[in-house]
Amino acid sequence: MPNIYSRGFTLAEIVVTTSILVTLSTLSIVAFISYSRKEALDSNVYMIVSTLRDARSKTLSSVGGSQYGVRIDSDRFTFFKGSSFVSGVSTNREFHFGSTIIATTTVPEFVFYRVTGTVATSGVIRLYSGSDASLGRTINVQGTGLISIQ
Repeated sequence: MPNIYSRGFTLAEIVVTTSILVTLSTLSIVAFISYSRKEALDSNVYMIVSTLRDARSKTLSSVGGSQYGVRIDSDRFTFFKGSSFVSGVSTNREFHFGSTIIATTTVPEFVFYRVTGTVATSGVIRLYSGSDASLGRTINVQGTGLISIQ
């Protein structure tokens, strides 16, 4: 006659299995959050670089016979037409960073000169995750107008 108490799992087996599942779930969630922050940061970096390159290209092409530039604020950046940023102009295109991204810069505005595509002052833009200051990227805008990411 079979023993009816030999079926099923012991409490120890259930506790060990549950502990392993909780540990694996926690590690997966932490990895996903870290990956999401890095992707959000990279996405914002590439948006700024693309906008800077667009401003330089439009200036070199003399689109509208004007200069173009990009203004950097801690929570946003703005593409603008003209030799300096003017708030509220209809041609301005404003882009907001995600809620966890913060920007700092040595130069608040990068305006490109016609014909040469250079900028008056070279500068550095640093984007980082507000929740993790060690997770950051640096954009260099050289006096020649060339833009690089570190």
